[in-house]
Amino acid sequence: MAMDLFVDKFGELINVSKNGQLAMRQMLEAHLRRIERDNKGRVVRLYPFTSTRSPESARAVVIDPRRFFGRPILAGAGVPTVVIGDRYKAGETIEELAADYGRATKEIEEAIRCELPATAA
Repeated sequence: MAMDLFVDKFGELINVSKNGQLAMRQMLEAHLRRIERDNKGRVVRLYPFTSTRSPESARAVVIDPRRFFGRPILAGAGVPTVVIGDRYKAGETIEELAADYGRATKEIEEAIRCELPATAA
């Protein structure tokens, strides 16, 4: 597992692991705000970006190492996004999937985006 070390120097975030390459502070901070921690500061959940890179974007999909082996699931429902994606690829509509799982169509769309290749999403 590769890791990078970042240093805040004169208001700029520098990736010292990559020969001082400047990192985009806003992007890094946006990703960090999508991490949920427990009362001891340990990471317990991650809400991946599925459509936009805004910290306020939907949190319909969650990665929780205690559920479904840490693979993405639909938040609040526990349904693996791979199941939703496979059903969608098999021809079921977003509306049908939303009705089956009792979720909003926006949530189903986010789950499907999680499973599509980045170029298709």
